[in-house]
Amino acid sequence: MTKKNLILLAFLIIYFVWGSTYYAIKVAVEFIPPFAMMGIRFFLAGILMLSWGGFSNLRQLSWRSYRDATVLAVTMVVCGTGVVGWVEVYLPSGLTALLISMTPVWLIVMDACLKQGQIPGFKGILGALLGLAGSLILVGFDGLSGSGQWGAVMVLVASTLMWACGSLYARYHKHETSPFLQVGMQLWIGGVVLGLIAAWRGEWAVIEWSAIPPQAWIGWAYLVIFGSILVFPAYIWLMQVSTPSRVATHSFVNPAVAVLIGWGIGGEQLTLSMALAALIIVLGVALITFDKGSKESDQVSQAQDCAV
Repeated sequence: MTKKNLILLAFLIIYFVWGSTYYAIKVAVEFIPPFAMMGIRFFLAGILMLSWGGFSNLRQLSWRSYRDATVLAVTMVVCGTGVVGWVEVYLPSGLTALLISMTPVWLIVMDACLKQGQIPGFKGILGALLGLAGSLILVGFDGLSGSGQWGAVMVLVASTLMWACGSLYARYHKHETSPFLQVGMQLWIGGVVLGLIAAWRGEWAVIEWSAIPPQAWIGWAYLVIFGSILVFPAYIWLMQVSTPSRVATHSFVNPAVAVLIGWGIGGEQLTLSMALAALIIVLGVALITFDKGSKESDQVSQAQDCAV
């Protein structure tokens, strides 16, 4: 498979697989406490990836590799993804998707402030604004006024900021290990931290394992295999071969995918405004994709041409 096809495949994975995890999380947290569920998810995914990459290779890694894995585990796994399970206990999934759509804005602004970063052009800025507008239409204004859970809202906003920090760290810090082994370490460490948070909250003591229905286990297994082992390596790799603004377009597409899955599987309503929002989101993603910006290295420019 050519590099161009690999890049296209990786984008499809983060667009559609990540979008489907909203529904899987919602199903799982109805019966498994959020931090315990997320902790087991990432711990097991990390162990599986490390076993595939070879545990013996861990002894050959430098302290820098462990430092990078810890930074990414805290920013992306624990703060960027782990808390989403807790947030979906208190907030509607639509509002959660809308707030996560702020991630590309953080990425574009923060990347432009870095010396080696990229300053977005007019198309990139307009695309980001259209993506946010489409997500707002997709959720509906009622989703913003009815939750009343402002603590969860603030936590999720901080979560998107931490995810953006981790994404840029992954992009501009060259890793000494393979992306597969690096992500395995990242997920394993993040799973341990989330498990400790679950213990501190007393979640392990209240789980009734025998009462968990099959659909919750299926949703959890999907999160382990597809939502972790498949998605995270694809995302980390794309952050190295494409631009942050383009990779971040998944935050606009994911809500649309989540709505379609909710309609197709969960029996949720699909309205005309949702279809309009999807068209606006697609337009925004297209503008960001074709935005060249500035301050790009030749290597990144070539990778962008492959992604178009």
